[in-house]
Amino acid sequence: MATILLTAAVLVVVAAFVVAVAAAVAVASAIAVVAAIAVAAAVPVTAAIAVGCIVPVVAALAVTTAFAVAAAVAVVAAVAVAAAFAVTAAFTVACIVPVVA
Repeated sequence: MATILLTAAVLVVVAAFVVAVAAAVAVASAIAVVAAIAVAAAVPVTAAIAVGCIVPVVAALAVTTAFAVAAAVAVVAAVAVAAAFAVTAAFTVACIVPVVA
């Protein structure tokens, strides 16, 4: 009789362990499913953020760079015009003033 009770107790413990393992697997599976859904939901959100934020920032940087290049060209042109005026003034002083005098 004691052997039967001991065997029954062992079977109950084993059954409880199997149920606990099955429950743990079910919980882990549920967590995996929720995590997969969360990741799948995050992908379009991340893409939307990239399109909504990063693309306009890159475009704005491109426009700003174009303006900076245009400003640098304008500065070079202004320096060239000033140099041309200086050369013209030098020619005026060196050539035209003596002729008029």
